[in-house]
Amino acid sequence: PGTYLVSSAVHTDAATYNACLRIPNKVTLQGAGKDATTIKMAANSIGKSASVASAVIFNQALTAGGDSIEIRDLTVDGNAINNTAAAAQDGISILRGVACRFTRVRVKNVRGTGFAGPTEGFLFEYGLSSDGTYIECEAIRDAGSTSAGFSCNSSVNIRYVSCIAKGMT
Repeated sequence: PGTYLVSSAVHTDAATYNACLRIPNKVTLQGAGKDATTIKMAANSIGKSASVASAVIFNQALTAGGDSIEIRDLTVDGNAINNTAAAAQDGISILRGVACRFTRVRVKNVRGTGFAGPTEGFLFEYGLSSDGTYIECEAIRDAGSTSAGFSCNSSVNIRYVSCIAKGMT
């Protein structure tokens, strides 16, 4: 339990991405519950360029893909009100994922730009992926300009069970 403050850095697998945490394949990140464990992005931690994608959590292997990553029982807070750079961000972003699972995860206040395109962000992003499962997940805005809720861009076989998105701008 607790709140863990994290900062963004250039992703080691691709210089066009920034990440606070990079999760390797076949790893489970487990908290003590949505209200008990929070991973919070530090203020002014988003990349300054709109052409650099940022996320609080990314998979480690962006080019090869995320395989069997599981995230459960925690909150991710993008601290949108204190991250006002030109770039948007994602909360949890898995690229080229296979068989990833998200259970009782709340993502909130992830900085968005208010328009679609390369600087649009998502609270949950599962792009170019397959066989993803979201169970009792929440995409919430309660402060700042926030990205869109759930995205599964160019993905197949994605399952949502009892998930909600509230307050998106």
